[in-house]
Amino acid sequence: MIKILQYAFFALVLVFTCNGGNLDESMRLGTNFWNFAWGNGREDYFNPDIDWSSVSNPWKTKFLDEISIYSVIRFMDQVPTNSSNVVHWDERVQKTDNHYTTERGAVAYEWQIDLCNRVGADIWITVPHRTIESYEADPDSNYWTELALLIKSELHPDLNVYVEYSNETWSGGPNFEQGDYCGERGVEMGFDPQPYTAKFYFHVYAASRLHKVFLDVFADEAGRVKTVLAGQDGSMWGTEQQLLALNNETFSQGVHENLNPWELIPEYYTIANYIDTGDGASDDIRERWSEKLAQAADYYQQVVDAISPFEMKLIAYEGGQHYTVNADVFSRNPQSYNMYVEWLNTVKHYFILTCHYTHTGIWQGGGSWGAKESTAQSIDEAHKYRALRDWVKGTVGNVNDKKSTPEFFRLLQNYPNPFNASTTIKYQLPEKSDVKLSVYDVTGQRIAVLIDTNQAGGYYSVNWNAGGFASGVYFFRLQAGQISEMREGILIK
Repeated sequence: MIKILQYAFFALVLVFTCNGGNLDESMRLGTNFWNFAWGNGREDYFNPDIDWSSVSNPWKTKFLDEISIYSVIRFMDQVPTNSSNVVHWDERVQKTDNHYTTERGAVAYEWQIDLCNRVGADIWITVPHRTIESYEADPDSNYWTELALLIKSELHPDLNVYVEYSNETWSGGPNFEQGDYCGERGVEMGFDPQPYTAKFYFHVYAASRLHKVFLDVFADEAGRVKTVLAGQDGSMWGTEQQLLALNNETFSQGVHENLNPWELIPEYYTIANYIDTGDGASDDIRERWSEKLAQAADYYQQVVDAISPFEMKLIAYEGGQHYTVNADVFSRNPQSYNMYVEWLNTVKHYFILTCHYTHTGIWQGGGSWGAKESTAQSIDEAHKYRALRDWVKGTVGNVNDKKSTPEFFRLLQNYPNPFNASTTIKYQLPEKSDVKLSVYDVTGQRIAVLIDTNQAGGYYSVNWNAGGFASGVYFFRLQAGQISEMREGILIK
């Protein structure tokens, strides 16, 4: 009787799964396009023999059908954006240009908008980094004002626009010249003598002005403008610099007052939520994927905690697998379906939008592949795309193969951690065992037993709702037969 009352008081919610499901539909799923010359080329997207001077619908029907699962489309490098020299509005790709031969697969804004209108997806635009010069020359009439006017007039009124300055300005080199540009400009403007630090400040300087232009142009429809500040994945230091730059009180002297003169706080902060376990063909890929996810979840929680005082929400501009070795093996492994479902069911706790990278395409160097290799690939063979599609539709299934049972015993780190009230604990069993999962406080007293039963070999998870407990350090101990493992969790209220 005491144990029954104790369990009720602890409000333990047990969820036993070998594969996740779409339990929380609050996270939206989008896709991120690099350029339409990537992978299988433009034949993946456009109908053949198009007269670009008069065509009204250039898109392949199969392509439109496949991307209908996405509610946001980010156009990463289709102006082009990366290492672009575009400054003025008349230098952009035109709607009537031959899109089979545009530079680096660039696509006119008009066709980007048309695509979003056809599938009912919000548009996420990234502007070339040097277009800030057009704004600086004339804040009232420039590249950004023309773009905002075009989107406002042509994008369906029920759809929104996500607005981001450039793409990955924290990077650099010949493929990401925007990073070097932002660092040099930031130093010139006195934001910081070190280019790497200065580029984070300059990004805020440019983004705040871009956001102000769009909000002013949309005016009475300003709610359709979703302002985005882009951070560097894995760099809490970079995030901290950007948050400092948003706060004008931090820079109360000299030129620093010009960073964010309107004190505009972006609605969203964005990072990538890639997973890379090193080798896409490793024998223990399934176990390593779960472990890497748990580690990534800790970082996501740190970002959420950092941006929460600014009332920003976390979204992902890119995400999914990010292998540089044997990416093709991972993509063609049927277990990538289960791993993608696990990824989605993890990141949904931290991100309200994730844009997968990308719909179709192959990075020839062996790295990240799209959800599909091409539109010609069958759905049955496109395991990652099926996972994305099924997750959106709430019809997630299960793929059974030799990796459905782990090779060894493991208790994974709980996530989120630190946590507020609720956290998930995952573990794996290589064989049938008598299992006990207990929670202890810092005095060593056992305060809860989450699992006490016999379980078959497989992957399991349990959610512990610690709403009735005080903030502090707690320990999770998993016993299976003669072996045991312990993890530490931190409850913060």
